[in-house]
Amino acid sequence: MEQKDVRALFERVQRIEARMVRGFTELGVVVTDDDGWCRIDHGKHTVHLKGGGKSFKAVQIALLNDGARTGDVYEVSVAGVRVGSVISL
Repeated sequence: MEQKDVRALFERVQRIEARMVRGFTELGVVVTDDDGWCRIDHGKHTVHLKGGGKSFKAVQIALLNDGARTGDVYEVSVAGVRVGSVISL
């Protein structure tokens, strides 16, 4: 798969995810969590999530709000297990 195909797929998944979050919010489902839902370690470029269920977009926004540089790649882990990676906005 070419890089542009991967990027297009990623963007499509993000759009679907955003629609789902809006839909659940309109139905009254609480999609936010407490302030301690993630811990960001800029030195090791890792994001430690308190639990599953957070979107990549939510992690990207948390990185942006915490001062991550645009384009940096962070590993995402839940309970010490690497579950993926995300690129900061």
